[in-house]
Amino acid sequence: MADEDKSIAEGILKWFKKEGWRPETLTVQEFMQQGKLCLGCRSDREDIHWSGNCWILACCIDDKKLDSCHKCPEFLCERLEAWGKESDGYTKALQRLQSLR
Repeated sequence: MADEDKSIAEGILKWFKKEGWRPETLTVQEFMQQGKLCLGCRSDREDIHWSGNCWILACCIDDKKLDSCHKCPEFLCERLEAWGKESDGYTKALQRLQSLR
């Protein structure tokens, strides 16, 4: 919701700046215009991944030892399908995964 809600964006941007992931000069408006940031489950969990405790990351990478959800024999599972309905961004991400299948 950081690209839609200024108060959420302010909190996340503050955290990103503290972690060194965004420059101190970046404004909240610029940050909101950049949109969502997810470099995928294969990104560096410690330095880049937006959420080290992401359930998709845990399922795909940790539990099933896959590079991507689309390689899972259970794809498209109910949980991932429900996640895809949570927002337009998630819907688009799920569509990209489906196109890789």
